[in-house]
Amino acid sequence: MRPILHTLYACTVLSLAPTHGLALGTGSDGDWSELDREVEALAASLLSDGGGPGLFGRVRSAYLASSDVLGDLGGFGVEDARLGVMGSHGGYEYRLEVDFADDWGSGTIGLLDARASFALTETVRATLGRFRPVISANGLLDEGDMVFLSHSVIGTALAARDEGLMLQGALSGLDWALCIMNGLDGQGDDALASLRVSLDLRPSAPHSPDRLTEGAYGSPEEVSAQAALAMVKDRGNPGSDLALAEFRAGSDVWSLAFDAAQVGPGGFVSLASNIGGSLAPNTNPHSVSLTLMVQEDWELALRVQELDLADLRQNDLALTHYSSGHDVKWTLGLTQLESSTLGLDTELWGIALNVGF
Repeated sequence: MRPILHTLYACTVLSLAPTHGLALGTGSDGDWSELDREVEALAASLLSDGGGPGLFGRVRSAYLASSDVLGDLGGFGVEDARLGVMGSHGGYEYRLEVDFADDWGSGTIGLLDARASFALTETVRATLGRFRPVISANGLLDEGDMVFLSHSVIGTALAARDEGLMLQGALSGLDWALCIMNGLDGQGDDALASLRVSLDLRPSAPHSPDRLTEGAYGSPEEVSAQAALAMVKDRGNPGSDLALAEFRAGSDVWSLAFDAAQVGPGGFVSLASNIGGSLAPNTNPHSVSLTLMVQEDWELALRVQELDLADLRQNDLALTHYSSGHDVKWTLGLTQLESSTLGLDTELWGIALNVGF
């Protein structure tokens, strides 16, 4: 995120200078120092009502190839071309983000986030608008902050944005998030409801920055660990229930993630960000991933996913080089999808460049 109003503030300060008694003529060094202090004070007063909007965005371009599927796939694409603004005003925080790319034809061009957050009580915070509900840690990851080229299958099933209300807080050491979203029937009266509770297993360990990232890069040196449980029910699709268990641990050298889901008889597609996130009825998919910093700015990652459907297994391997953290990085990835039942054994590889600000 980068401030976009510094120039405007400076121009405003200079235009108001005569009315505030700021002498802009020649003078001694002491006069100019006093002028600097007055300019800074006036600029601070202009910012006092809010943090000021900040501009952020990123572009992620990739080359994907496979000799096994999609007619010998081999081509370039823009997965993300995003631009957003965020800030605060009068105790309210806001975020607006759009995407001008269509994620290789599987996504939706247009509005991503449009939300406002505020303190409902001293311990409860509310979010209203369009956003990703807090259910899955992997699903919450911004695609520019991942080690792998894509979300896990479980993460993809819970990565879509929707309109709704979210309440978040903490109780007796447990962090919780309750979401009421539109769900499959849109603005009909059959809403989707979710509840997530998480526990920090090492509360004394230092926490990572507010920015949620995947892997070990940028994490605190001391080992941290967290466990979470979540439940989702969409009344717009009978039998569309999902229960999720998660475990995360890691340091600045390694990271471990485990996810396991139990899907109801109606399957689960309510929050799938693309077709790859459709979870089959009465299945128990799970995923485990391990990442390792092999050098200061190189991270190696392996993920194994069992889909509990026709003996399907997906293996993901990724090597990421950080040029400037997650903002500027290269990722080389390989995905293998295999099923002895279906006689399937296919591979997809790609290389992606992410540049953000």
